[in-house]
Amino acid sequence: MTPARTLANALLLTLAGGTTLVAAQPAPHHENLRYDESAMLPVSSPSLSPGEVQPRTLQLPALTRLFLVGDDPRSLAWLAEHVESLRQLGAAGLAVQVADMQALQRIRAAGPGLTILPVSGEDIARRLDLRHYPVLIRTDRLEQ
Repeated sequence: MTPARTLANALLLTLAGGTTLVAAQPAPHHENLRYDESAMLPVSSPSLSPGEVQPRTLQLPALTRLFLVGDDPRSLAWLAEHVESLRQLGAAGLAVQVADMQALQRIRAAGPGLTILPVSGEDIARRLDLRHYPVLIRTDRLEQ
């Protein structure tokens, strides 16, 4: 694994073979740094849509636990149902389909206490052959 580099509010890990994965990390605090999250919106992940995810095994030992959600009713219900287990796992969330700040606020309200960042899921979807969300991605499996 090559060294990680911090970009805005995400940690990019480049694994052997060139796979880049994103994991949430608190933004560095700088007195003169103004972080406008709304400038990152909207976020769209055209290859992903809400739907059923079949569980399967993975081998990603360097991956932080991640979950992918959107601003759709299925994602909001899944997030509200799994918030406690996601918190216990220390999972970070990627809002892969979010129209605006109000939608991002609805997603975060469904998962209080979780870090959820607006980030396209295209790269992760392609590399893990994902078509649908919500999904929890662990080092050894993905599941819904």
